[in-house]
Amino acid sequence: MPTDTSHQQVHSLKEARTFLKQKLERLQEILPSEGRAEATLRLTIRVEPQDILAWLSCQRSSRKLFWSQRNEPFQLAGVGVSHEIEWRSAVNHESVITKLRAGIDPQEPYSRYYGGICFDENNLTAEWFNFGPCRFFMPRFELFSNGEGCFLACNLYKSSDWETTLAAAHRELHELSDDVHPVPVKFPAPVSREDQPAKEQWTYNVESILDAVRKKRFGKVVVARRSVFAFEQPVNAFGLLDRLRQNATDCYVFAFQFKADEVFVGASPEQLYRREGTNVSSEAVAGTRRRGGGSTEDERLKTELCGSGKDLSEHSFVVEMLEHTLQKLCVQVKQDSRPEILTLNGGHHLITRFTGKLGKDVNDGTILSLLHPTPAVAGSPTAQAMTEIAKLEPFSRGWYAGPVGYLGLDRSEFAVAIRSGLIKDRTVQLYAGAGIVNGSLPHDEWNEVEDKLNGFLTLFPNESANIS
Repeated sequence: MPTDTSHQQVHSLKEARTFLKQKLERLQEILPSEGRAEATLRLTIRVEPQDILAWLSCQRSSRKLFWSQRNEPFQLAGVGVSHEIEWRSAVNHESVITKLRAGIDPQEPYSRYYGGICFDENNLTAEWFNFGPCRFFMPRFELFSNGEGCFLACNLYKSSDWETTLAAAHRELHELSDDVHPVPVKFPAPVSREDQPAKEQWTYNVESILDAVRKKRFGKVVVARRSVFAFEQPVNAFGLLDRLRQNATDCYVFAFQFKADEVFVGASPEQLYRREGTNVSSEAVAGTRRRGGGSTEDERLKTELCGSGKDLSEHSFVVEMLEHTLQKLCVQVKQDSRPEILTLNGGHHLITRFTGKLGKDVNDGTILSLLHPTPAVAGSPTAQAMTEIAKLEPFSRGWYAGPVGYLGLDRSEFAVAIRSGLIKDRTVQLYAGAGIVNGSLPHDEWNEVEDKLNGFLTLFPNESANIS
């Protein structure tokens, strides 16, 4: 059944809600009598330009989503749940993707599921319970802009019968707010900070990895740090996200909220993969320098990065893995002949880009199962590196460094959830890591992690990020 898109006329948010109410009432009359078999319908109406994130912050639902595409004008806010897939046991990527694809409206290019997969399902502690090993959902309502306009959409998934589905949509539409208040600009200062592990333990961990590297047990291990900031008042996650969005226009910016006062947010520069039809792209991003104080220092740091044997070695592990994996997935693969420099607001990175044509019967489940985790966030050999990470890190990574993104029929895209944090009530837990290879120095790697955290730390006032 084609959806009524009403793309030509531009409506206010209040008018759009009235339109959706009328459309739901009409569907209530025709769907039961037609005995329709479709699992999903999507209603979309064009609305006046809105601040997507400001609208999201005004919604009262405990379930929220924000996704901002890297280097593209696409931004989406999701509220409520039309349909959801949770995987609480060992993640079977093929089964997850098969179930998700069955719930997508084939007539709607923006009919998608959004969600993520944890870094290591064998090391997932209770604080990540609401995220789980794998969780994807299609929001009930979406407000999104795509460069052509701004749109409000309602997703209808027939979980039992259409009467039940439409009644739930009616109820949730009534609870939807038309308010769009500016997100608070001022962010409070933290009252304490705890680094896990602390610098002394970090130094011991890095030295133990270097010893194992010298003994040829590993080529590379990516070890992370969690920095926990406490505040006197509950943290406005979407206020923090708004400032992050303004500072990270060259990153994927995301937020997943499955429970009130608990939000996973991030601004990641790293693409795991993007699929358009049977065309796929991926990136190796590893090797880092901070941004300089001006163009002259920036150029010096970029030259230093390009000539660094240690950073080129760290980068090569990711390149070799992607090359090997994409050869399995694709009938043809192209890649950059040598690493280039990716310059972002947060630093300079070595990057090698890949493109390919997927082989017959290769789907998103196959791609995810083979690409995640890359040596950019785990190490090499992967299985042994992940065992070492679980032994050394005094916390569970949860969704940090896992794939986050969306799945559609014609297009899917996942970022690697680095430069991210878990906001829980009055705490902000920030995560960042560094690749340890032969030639790494504990002090330098500690500083590299601090530079990666800087995208968040600069949001805190009065340089209070260094509070102890």
